[in-house]
Amino acid sequence: MQIQKAEIEEGMEKQEFCVYYQPQYDSLTNRMTGAEALARWIRKDGTMVMPSDFIPVMEEEGLIVEHDWYMLDEVCRFLKSQRDYGLKMVPISVNFSRKHMEEEEFLLHLNAIVDFYEVSHESIVVEITENTFSSDAGKALDFCNKVREDGYHVAIDDFGSGFSSLS
Repeated sequence: MQIQKAEIEEGMEKQEFCVYYQPQYDSLTNRMTGAEALARWIRKDGTMVMPSDFIPVMEEEGLIVEHDWYMLDEVCRFLKSQRDYGLKMVPISVNFSRKHMEEEEFLLHLNAIVDFYEVSHESIVVEITENTFSSDAGKALDFCNKVREDGYHVAIDDFGSGFSSLS
């Protein structure tokens, strides 16, 4: 299925993108320790477009940064509702494209959204893909360190798929 930029923009405008939460468990205690926010596109007719069909187009067409901020906003809204209902909050991982490393105001924008919902910085895990390190490892490490200094957790997605591995 070849998705076009205009279709994605229309889907974004109609708010067809939603967040699914994939739980993360501690295998020793069998307790949920966190979750990862996964983007799903469900069209008004009920059909689901897989991320592998729309994420590469978003990256190519420059829509991914806006999409990532939308996902963070939705996650913070969810965490706030959890807190407001007195439910236990666990950290949630939000994927961020490597394009965010080019944003001079990344931390200001991140803090503005998280702080607006009065969510603790520790509740957000900024997740970047391993291939972010392949182009400029020093810049990627600097980016991660700055994010951590502001109280967020950082995780690497797709670890071992290319640039590095456990060995």
